[in-house]
Amino acid sequence: MQYNLDASRLWYRDALPSTRPSNFRIETDIMCLDNGDCYIYRADQWVKVVPFPTTGGGTVGPAGPQGPQGIQGPAGPTGPMGPQGPQGPSGGGTMNTGRTRFVATEADLRAAVQASANNSVTNIILTADIGVTAPIDLPKTFPSDTATVKRTKKLTIDLGGCRLFDATIAGLPYLIGRKPVDQNEALNIMQGYALNLCNGELWGNATAATGTLLDLGATFNSIVENVNVAMAQRGIHFKFCLMSTIRNCMALSINQTPFIVDNGDWSGAGLANAQSNHTLIEQCRVFNRDNAYSAFSVIGASGTIIRQCISEGLSPQYHVWWDSKGSTVVKDGKIEGLHIESGSKVAGVKGKLSSGYFMCTDVYSQYDNVLFDFEATVGYPHVYIKRVPWFTPGSRLKTGSNAVGWNFEETYFDPTAAATWVNGVRPYYWRWDDMRQDPIIKANKITINNQTF
Repeated sequence: MQYNLDASRLWYRDALPSTRPSNFRIETDIMCLDNGDCYIYRADQWVKVVPFPTTGGGTVGPAGPQGPQGIQGPAGPTGPMGPQGPQGPSGGGTMNTGRTRFVATEADLRAAVQASANNSVTNIILTADIGVTAPIDLPKTFPSDTATVKRTKKLTIDLGGCRLFDATIAGLPYLIGRKPVDQNEALNIMQGYALNLCNGELWGNATAATGTLLDLGATFNSIVENVNVAMAQRGIHFKFCLMSTIRNCMALSINQTPFIVDNGDWSGAGLANAQSNHTLIEQCRVFNRDNAYSAFSVIGASGTIIRQCISEGLSPQYHVWWDSKGSTVVKDGKIEGLHIESGSKVAGVKGKLSSGYFMCTDVYSQYDNVLFDFEATVGYPHVYIKRVPWFTPGSRLKTGSNAVGWNFEETYFDPTAAATWVNGVRPYYWRWDDMRQDPIIKANKITINNQTF
């Protein structure tokens, strides 16, 4: 094989090195030995070459010694000076722009939160991960303009893609909190304000001993969006948070329940005066720990919706725990588009219902579960199960009392079959509408065109 050695540099050694020296160019430079042999380096090995042809039949003489290094050439002329740049910001982790404060330390964050109570800060943005050594207590009133021009009563905390975490060893009782003393304070001072928390992570400590990552009490129209929660007992816990939203959030390594919609737990709070009615959990995903309590819990709230969510991972006790707490003012709730991707210890969706209506639409599980388990705590609730596209052979339904009326529409399973129900116990009242056949109704009597049967 021939090589183009026109650009070769000559290297000299008394013996051939075992490896290629630094800066020795492959298939270009030549290694010349004292015995007159010459080599190039190719394909991770030395290859012997004859770099210089002989003339007249004579042999190539030994290479001469390497010449001295040439002198350095003159430096080029200095270029023109560029324009002066703008003055940089002053040092420190906090920067104020109007009512927005950028924070990078625990002290920065606490100062900004405190300032939000007097209307000087409405927007807090994290610029670095922040570990806290004590709970962050949000003000009980949030910013608003003068009494004549009220633009907002909402504090925004933008995590800025950063992590706010519990830096303690023992674990804090809560990471961020807003906790009323009693129902009078909750209703008359705190409840008209809101929190907008977004764009980052809330983490407990390394042993998941942290209690609750966000313990939020007495707000109206709060929003938690695009926030991941991990390493704690509970993730986001709404208490007396009316018409609020948890959206596009994800949970990992939560020991009890990541997302909870609840009534107040302070003095004077009851089942009819401190509820989180008409709150929405949407587009959230939970990767469950084994034997966690639930992925989603709705407690003592009416008009609440869980929509387009995923519960997967290991097996919790329940994927959804829905408990009216026997309240006579809890009248309805919905689950829409829930995808269950793991088993459960007790049930996929467990409901303890009061009089009213409860709807489950487009809910199914990829694994065996007691998919729906409903019982009545007060009155005669009606359950509507619609469009269940899949039902594994080992899955079942469970009715906890004769007071629950079950309505089925377009379900993959046959609700009339005893094998569909735990221990073969079917509901006392039920109806099944299926496009493949006439409606099937089980009731004490039915009246059609004034004719009773």
